[in-house]
Amino acid sequence: SSDIDRRRQVIKTLGQELCDISLATKKQVRETDIIPGWCHSSRRVRHGRQGFQDGWTVHRVIQDVVRTDCEASSGYDATSVAAASLSFALACSDGGVVDMESRDGRLVAKDTALQWIAARHTLACIQWLQPSHLARAGSVVKWCLVRPAQLARVLAQVGQLADSLQLCELVLQVGAEYGVWSMVHGLDTSSERARVQLTKATAGGELVTPDQSTHSSRILATRSRWLSVGRVGTSFKEHLGVATALFNCGFVYHRLAVFPVAIRLQSIALGIREANPCATKTAMAQSANALATSYAAIGDTSRAIKHHGEALRIRRAQVSSHGGTHEMEAAASSMYRLAMVHLSVGRLDKAQALCKEALAMAEAAHPKDAHDCVAHALHSVAQVHHRSGRYGKACTEYQRALAMFRAVHGQHTYHYDVAAAETHLGWLHVDMGTKEALTAAEGYFRKAVDAYRRLYGGMDHCDLAYALHGLARLHVVTGSFNSVRRLRDEALAMYRNVFGHGYLGHPSVAKLLRLSV
Repeated sequence: SSDIDRRRQVIKTLGQELCDISLATKKQVRETDIIPGWCHSSRRVRHGRQGFQDGWTVHRVIQDVVRTDCEASSGYDATSVAAASLSFALACSDGGVVDMESRDGRLVAKDTALQWIAARHTLACIQWLQPSHLARAGSVVKWCLVRPAQLARVLAQVGQLADSLQLCELVLQVGAEYGVWSMVHGLDTSSERARVQLTKATAGGELVTPDQSTHSSRILATRSRWLSVGRVGTSFKEHLGVATALFNCGFVYHRLAVFPVAIRLQSIALGIREANPCATKTAMAQSANALATSYAAIGDTSRAIKHHGEALRIRRAQVSSHGGTHEMEAAASSMYRLAMVHLSVGRLDKAQALCKEALAMAEAAHPKDAHDCVAHALHSVAQVHHRSGRYGKACTEYQRALAMFRAVHGQHTYHYDVAAAETHLGWLHVDMGTKEALTAAEGYFRKAVDAYRRLYGGMDHCDLAYALHGLARLHVVTGSFNSVRRLRDEALAMYRNVFGHGYLGHPSVAKLLRLSV
């Protein structure tokens, strides 16, 4: 800690000296113009403003130095610069947004804004390194798996999915390089996706080293095959750090709708935690909740209810024993997620009771703040009202959720939470059926489709398919039949590519097939 503080001060001084002799310039901008909004609303630690600006300045200086030195150098020199600066960035990832536990079992505060900075810096460094170089920073599991995976999760949370995937694949490749697990090269989640082969890592060789054009969501559209984990090495089968790394990577693959990989990674993570008597209840609940969410996405409601129920039992007990803000957030999350599974199979009473409880708990945790936990709870309440035919109440709660999601993520930021709220508002207005409502529905659907295409970069995704399905349904109602078949077929192809050969059994697909063309 003291050594890092000293390095930070030296780099800060160097930055000031570079400005003093006009070799660098300094510019002040608002934090929210650089850091995604979710990082600010989710920041559990409020550093002084000056301290945060210093942290951002340090990372920007390092990134410039790394790029300049590595591009001008080769071999050992470039590697040394990148490895040293990468260790600094990974040090700032310590603690993560998940595994937020103190020694007494309470959830503790995290600074996700600083983590996002560290993630951007890590991406600037890793292209110059091989797996063996990363281990120089320290423990392979801690420094090469756990910390990069935590940063990958932060990037996925703010919708920067292509960069998040890059860090995930770094983790999977390094783990295989050091024998932590075997790696499955090129898991094909759907034969329909076969467009471009995924780069494979070779023992001792370079990691994925894309050119600069691949630092965008466009790389997602070229993926036909995905890396995954085979077997965990014998000496790591109860290693909690391995479980944490796979848990965070599983979250990224879930956001990408690569559900076979997400379920595989989350299942391994849960198995490791169940096998280790030192695993905490909080970690067990996190794994169960994540695994249930992926099962729910593919329509496996029985497994989803089972694992969500396990997570909720643990989290209710933690609220009773600790009653902290973060425990209440976690419990509310389990409640509204479980409610949505019950809603999907028509259990409206159970869904409504859970949603009501989730909203009360989320608002108790954040009585005055715009927070994504409250927004998700509002959104789930709106869905129950919608399904029950209470369109006026549903519209009110959807609008409240959308306004809060925008407050959290930024008014002009593309984020999947915002797009999901717009999609459901579109469906609601189609069901309302008035001329004004149908006009509003068109706007909501088009905004959602635009956001999803930007976020997923041309990649097939069930969120986008559902928005296209809604647009097709709207055009049936308004009599615009020329576009209905095209929209339906595009949505159907996406569902097939996401859910694989058994896609016809998925509830969303069944609903789409009932659409008159």
